[in-house]
Amino acid sequence: MIENINRKIQFKLKVTLILWFVFVLLTLLVILGLTRPLDTYIILSLSELDAKFGLALRVISFIASAPIMFLVAFIILVYKFTMGAKIERELALLLSLFFVSALTVIMKYAVAIPRPSDVGYLLFPLKYSYPSGHTSRFTVFCYYLGRRRWEQVLLIILLFLVSMSRILLLQHYLSDVIGGVLLGLATSVSVEVSSIYWLKYLTRLL
Repeated sequence: MIENINRKIQFKLKVTLILWFVFVLLTLLVILGLTRPLDTYIILSLSELDAKFGLALRVISFIASAPIMFLVAFIILVYKFTMGAKIERELALLLSLFFVSALTVIMKYAVAIPRPSDVGYLLFPLKYSYPSGHTSRFTVFCYYLGRRRWEQVLLIILLFLVSMSRILLLQHYLSDVIGGVLLGLATSVSVEVSSIYWLKYLTRLL
């Protein structure tokens, strides 16, 4: 039993290192401008779809906004706590959301890639693009909430729609949403792996 747990932890540690490595590599490509030709081509190719599906895209994008994500995560945590169920996974979800949101803001200003276009309906406008905060946060949700197969499929479809909405609304490039997915996964796995050290102390406080 213990050996199986250790193997899982070692496997997830390797996955974590790979995810962070790929994220750093993509970030370097973005900084060097090597992703710009493909990003620009996709933006120009899909820009007309915003006019056709504008309202639907805004609704999908709003679902993955920071206030909604944190509110839903908190509601799930409170519900599980009041039902007397284990809340370790929900605590890890909230912590991952906090870290990924902070890292996203830091990366945006560190890389300083302007958005394809400014849109006035944003609740908390940040003028820089890489990586996508909506995508990184929703990736965290997909990682922690996808238990059953149908839930995983549904969440992956929603993640794809959120990612596409950010591109079609001219808020992000393709590299931004890929970076958001990588950052969300890397943060989630990192928090989950480290949870064996801090969760038992945190749950005692509750």
